Amino acid sequence: MSLALDYARKILLRRLTLFEARRHRFVAGWHEAPAWINSSRLIFLIEGRLRYTLQGQVIELSPGSALLVPVNTERSWGVPVERHCDMAWFRYACADGPDPALTHGIYSDNAQCELAVPAVERLVSLLQNPSPARLVAAEAEAKAMLGRFLSHAESLEKQTPVQTTRSRGDVAVNQAVRYMNEHYAEDTVMQDMIDGLEFSTAHFRKVFKSQMGCSPRDYLLRRRMQVARYALYHSKKQIKEIAAEVGYPDPLYFSRVYRSFWGHPPIQDQHRRWNP
Repeated sequence: MSLALDYARKILLRRLTLFEARRHRFVAGWHEAPAWINSSRLIFLIEGRLRYTLQGQVIELSPGSALLVPVNTERSWGVPVERHCDMAWFRYACADGPDPALTHGIYSDNAQCELAVPAVERLVSLLQNPSPARLVAAEAEAKAMLGRFLSHAESLEKQTPVQTTRSRGDVAVNQAVRYMNEHYAEDTVMQDMIDGLEFSTAHFRKVFKSQMGCSPRDYLLRRRMQVARYALYHSKKQIKEIAAEVGYPDPLYFSRVYRSFWGHPPIQDQHRRWNP
């Protein structure tokens, strides 16, 4: 089963909270600075071009394409200076717990915009005057769009065949990223990952930095800090519990690392809901 279909199977069984639905035309040259997003969003490009950067990976969207951007990721985007672009989108999160784990965007160049645009516009109308019945209808509309999109979409995670030295390195990086995403809390995650390499550690680090824009250790730190911040906002756990869950048995050391990474102490983010 593909990552997109696996995500569809999980998300369609969950209750969704919808934060926003919009269609908007952005002027040529419009730019959004890098930011950590606090809700997932499904974006449809109707007209023009869009250059979207997600976790350091650049995606060029053309008319008729769509992109699912998962919660708790870093993104920026810009409209080329030649002409405007027209987009429709909605933002959502699971109402009954954390969203299904997804560290890569999901993309399709067959987004059926002729169906998506009126569907988003129906969402806009339903969310303007919400009632219990209209919210149920809005959730059903959003799930229908997600289902149609995910049925023919693919993960942006690279799936490079093992053919050359470079492609072997790319595959090793993708495997390492998946391993760190799943085992980030373990003390031996770095050593276990390195022990499984087929070539030198120095070569792996060089290929990793070329592909990901950071060292393996920096990627692991970023992953831990993302998970920790999400937990601080969306759970009622104590800081020491969250610290242990992301690989820091010493909560004081965790607090120092957190402050260094985010620019403020974890208590500032504790027990808050991000304002969508």
